Amino acid sequence: AEYWPENLDVKFTQGYLKQQYDLGVINGFLALRERAYRVLKPLLSSLGEFIYIKVDGELVTLFNPLTFGEVDREKCEREVFGDELLDYRKIVFIESDVVDKALFKCKLNGGVILYCNDELKHAVESAKLTGINIDPDFNNVF
Repeated sequence: AEYWPENLDVKFTQGYLKQQYDLGVINGFLALRERAYRVLKPLLSSLGEFIYIKVDGELVTLFNPLTFGEVDREKCEREVFGDELLDYRKIVFIESDVVDKALFKCKLNGGVILYCNDELKHAVESAKLTGINIDPDFNNVF
């Protein structure tokens, strides 16, 4: 994280951290409290960068994934409104490209949505990490 200042201290809405979740997703970043960081660091370290910050005095690690999944553009579908192409309603990844990527982004949606493989899903569930819901349907992000 060469472009991030050391010891960055961030303030959120009062009481934000009282929910005590282990993980959170913030605009294409994964926020990890200490327990989640220890569990997921081995899976994530080669796929992006860790940014260490303090949030209301508590150490939180942001993970910035720098890995993208390759898509099968012929199978992807976009919403259409009149003559205008809108967002993608269906994104299909090339399985052989993403099977070994624990966490990745997609360039088609600007990299703001995070996707994961079964290994990361299993690690989150086995450690009973809280704060995110991992849906096996890539296209059901809401």
